[in-house]
Amino acid sequence: MSANYNFDQSVDEIIQGLPKGIFFGHLNVCGLRSKLDQFEIKILLCANSFDVFAISESKLDSNIDDTEILIKGFKLVRRDRNRHRDGLLFYIKDKWTISKVQINSTLEMISLDIKLLNSPIMKV
Repeated sequence: MSANYNFDQSVDEIIQGLPKGIFFGHLNVCGLRSKLDQFEIKILLCANSFDVFAISESKLDSNIDDTEILIKGFKLVRRDRNRHRDGLLFYIKDKWTISKVQINSTLEMISLDIKLLNSPIMKV
């Protein structure tokens, strides 16, 4: 895995390069298997207008199809482990273009490059 990071760049400089008004969120759910959990996530996403929302400890596996957890208006990127541990997923609002997805096979990590029309690529 390689990335082009400028560690000399200040946080303020990084923030200035981001599109204005982007809204991120994260939640450790410790399991996203029940319909109630999925319904609560849907309410959370819709009520707060998140552009990118990360969920850790999803505890999903290949037996759960994307259509079961997809939320209208969002793209879904996931990295499953098994139903007993770990797992990550991202909901990304449809207005964003995902230009690159990297899923690390040994680490619990997803890296995304996303962008809006006429804006720079942003690493998430």
